Amino acid sequence: MDPIRLHAVERLLEGTPVMNPLNSQKLLTTLQEGMATFRPPADIRASSSYRRVSGMGLAYRALEEAMNVASWRSMVSSERGS
Repeated sequence: MDPIRLHAVERLLEGTPVMNPLNSQKLLTTLQEGMATFRPPADIRASSSYRRVSGMGLAYRALEEAMNVASWRSMVSSERGS
């Protein structure tokens, strides 16, 4: 299965400031809302529901890591400016 973009999740997160990262519950809620229409195909390797659950976990970890990296970058750049 090819990677896909979750445009609904992107729209829900647009405008969220990085300096005020989402807490884990809000991030999870946002992902659940954004992935409501995510229906991956099933095949002999994995069922659709398994791919949906694992896709949620992967998306959560990717967004969490992206927010951590962005927070560190903003801290480092603000320290350099001081």
